[in-house]
Amino acid sequence: MSNKINNATGEIIENSKFRSMWSNPFGVKEQDLSNELEDVYQEIQPFAVDPKTGEFLNNSSIPKVIKTGQINIQEKIQSFADEVDLYHILEKFAYSEDNTIINQKPCAYGDISEMPDNLNDYAQFVNKHIDKLTSLNPDLAKMVLDESSTPEQIEAKAKEIYQARVEAQAKANVEANGGAE
Repeated sequence: MSNKINNATGEIIENSKFRSMWSNPFGVKEQDLSNELEDVYQEIQPFAVDPKTGEFLNNSSIPKVIKTGQINIQEKIQSFADEVDLYHILEKFAYSEDNTIINQKPCAYGDISEMPDNLNDYAQFVNKHIDKLTSLNPDLAKMVLDESSTPEQIEAKAKEIYQARVEAQAKANVEANGGAE
């Protein structure tokens, strides 16, 4: 390698792995890619025992790190090429029509336009919704707070409570009118 000249300052940058901010004022990080092999290390916990031989691998009370080998960085990067290739992902999706290829987790969508911007607004938002929750029927409020309840179950319970309330009010109206509908 030859020495490089810093275009900003005109000074010669020596061939060293570590450079200060003053020798590289724009913060450009240089990575040495001349060696494609990277050392692999394994941490051995204190008083770890080899299961095959029964010998102590680490007699001290401090974890020890030992070199176990080397891997080729470029080969490791290329081993994931098919998994991240967009055409390969879309091709798998087209043949199987399985949406788990694209979405690994279920998505939830909602309107967050009225979400608070600061801590005071957040406190008011929470208090307002706690008031709404406490004004609900206790059974329904318990279902809303229970994480195992699905939205469909909550909706069905709310309809059941509403229907019971409508029937009770109709019954009260009949009784108030002296039994005549």
